[in-house]
Amino acid sequence: KPRLSRYTWQAMLRLYKPDEQGDFRFKLSELRVLPLIDDFVLPLCERSGDVANRNIVVILSGQHTGISADTTSLLSRKQDRIEDIRLMFQDEAGFGRINKPKYCWCGNGIRPSVPCHHIREYRYAYGAVEPLTGDGYFLVLPYCNTVCMNIFLKQLSEKYADDIILLCCDGAAWHRSAVLELPDNIVLFHIPPYTPEMNPIEQIWKEIRKRGFRNEIFATLERVVDRLCDTICSLNHENIGVQGDKQDKIEMRGD
Repeated sequence: KPRLSRYTWQAMLRLYKPDEQGDFRFKLSELRVLPLIDDFVLPLCERSGDVANRNIVVILSGQHTGISADTTSLLSRKQDRIEDIRLMFQDEAGFGRINKPKYCWCGNGIRPSVPCHHIREYRYAYGAVEPLTGDGYFLVLPYCNTVCMNIFLKQLSEKYADDIILLCCDGAAWHRSAVLELPDNIVLFHIPPYTPEMNPIEQIWKEIRKRGFRNEIFATLERVVDRLCDTICSLNHENIGVQGDKQDKIEMRGD
């Protein structure tokens, strides 16, 4: 029998309320946890020939979850205080003293001269954005590793403590680490390998580089961090929402 992943089961507990026996009953058309459809429900429907019937009633028993009864009870109680469910996209980007020359305006017949150097000192921006509302949360940290990822997840969880966050990210090692500390109100899932175009936050990194790091060099790493923080603070809800819309249009054209 197929078994649900821990994160998929936790997401479903926050979206649907079990009956007195601990079972879930819903129509396939009402199901909103997509991994659940892919991993569990559709294989069962394919066996019965009802995969096209969106009105089929699915009964999922708690005995197939692989989650302890205590955990199920705890998550069910938390469901009552949840106010919202957010779909956010997460990624990291490095900013440092190494830069690449970019296109720029100049007078006719003049070849522009722009500064460039290759000093390999970096700091990393961790970000999570919600294109639907334009909300975003960013931290600047020294490394890309599990320790820093745990710090970011903890701070993100506290920022939206009353909400459930469906957090989409890539398959980096620190996103799949066995010692990753995932807060109770964050459900992590991943885009397919080698598909950064599926993550809207990539457009935010491009906007930040265009605004604050175009054809400019920095004397110290501290100035890089200062410029990075100032540029992030210059973003507003409209900027993040617009970049998300651009990503949607890119994917639609690709289809």
